[in-house]
Amino acid sequence: MGHISFDHILPEVGKRVTSRLRLRLAARMMTTAQAWPAELLDLSYFGGRIACDEPPQPGQDVLIEWGDFDAFGMVVWANLRTCGVRFYEPLKAQVLIATRDRNDVEPVQTNKDRAHHEARDFVMGKLNR
Repeated sequence: MGHISFDHILPEVGKRVTSRLRLRLAARMMTTAQAWPAELLDLSYFGGRIACDEPPQPGQDVLIEWGDFDAFGMVVWANLRTCGVRFYEPLKAQVLIATRDRNDVEPVQTNKDRAHHEARDFVMGKLNR
């Protein structure tokens, strides 16, 4: 049997196969032991970057839910506030398109944005503390 090479489709070390969709969407991340709110920061067919308090360690399986979608994968890197997840099954193009459209309508507000809106509402008498 001859040697089969996939060099034409495999990226160089450190290079992505596809670009990522930049986002700021509310999400939820779950392991078998824990679930917590998160932010989906970017997404591609093969993975995503998620922000949350105390992300899981590399090697852990996670389920990411956002909107009407979810994806199962493994954490491949993590730092203090974000982690990268490689999905076990690539996302469909329709999921990426629907996610992009949702991001245009429902972006997550930053803490600074929320504080600004709360301060404005307080000054306007719309928010009581």
